[in-house]
This record gives sequence, structure tokens and C-alpha cells, in this order.
Amino acid sequence: MKRQGGFTLIEMIVVIVILGILAVTAAPKFLSLEKEAKAGTLKGIEAAIVSAASMAHGVLLLNPTTDEFTDIHQYPTADAGGIGKLVSVSDDLTVKALTDVGYVWSYSDTCYAGYQAPAEANAEPTYPSDTSGC
Repeated sequence: MKRQGGFTLIEMIVVIVILGILAVTAAPKFLSLEKEAKAGTLKGIEAAIVSAASMAHGVLLLNPTTDEFTDIHQYPTADAGGIGKLVSVSDDLTVKALTDVGYVWSYSDTCYAGYQAPAEANAEPTYPSDTSGC
């Protein structure tokens, strides 16, 4: 009589249970990658905003009038005509002006990078951001 090779029912059940345990422990790690990717994207956008505002400030120090973008206190304004003209991003993000935050690029209300023009002369712009809801 030949002995047939293969798995017994018990061995198959053990393998399925082990695969289930691995899937349950690994899934949260892979699911959190989306949040980290969005937060990383916003950090990159924030760096682009800071660079654009700094370069625009340098241009305005040398030439106080420009038709390229709107400005206030030698920095771009926090709207589509100011910083919005200097920074362009993917269509995946929503671009809008928020009263208490400024001009923001966002995935949601708690996942954004923003720009707020200085409120007075000789002040610097602020760069509000929130990645808690990514």
C-alpha cells in the first residue's frame, strides 16, 4: 500500500489559523501607511510654501512692486492671487482660504498645511499645519 503525501485536516487548520494571526497583526501597519504618506506629502508642501514665501520676500525687497502675485508687507498674500500663484500642487488636495488659519492645502479639516501672511510690517508669515486627521 502506498502512502499518500499531503496535509492532514489538522495541519491545514493550523496553517490557516497562523495566516489569520499574521494578517490581523500586519494589517494595522499597512493601513497606517496612508496616514504617514499624507502627512509626509503635507510636510513637503509646507517646505515648498516656506521656500516660495521666502523667495517672494527676497524679490519684493529688491523690487517692491510686482505684477506676478499680490503682496502684503513684502510677502505674498494668503489667497489664490498671492501664495496660490507661487505654489501649485496635485489635484488630490483641496485648496481653500480659512479665516483663522489662512490659505491651506488640505486632505480634510484636520489634515492640512497652510500659509498666513504677516498681519503687520516687519513681521513674518506663519505656516499653520495639522496632520492629526490624516
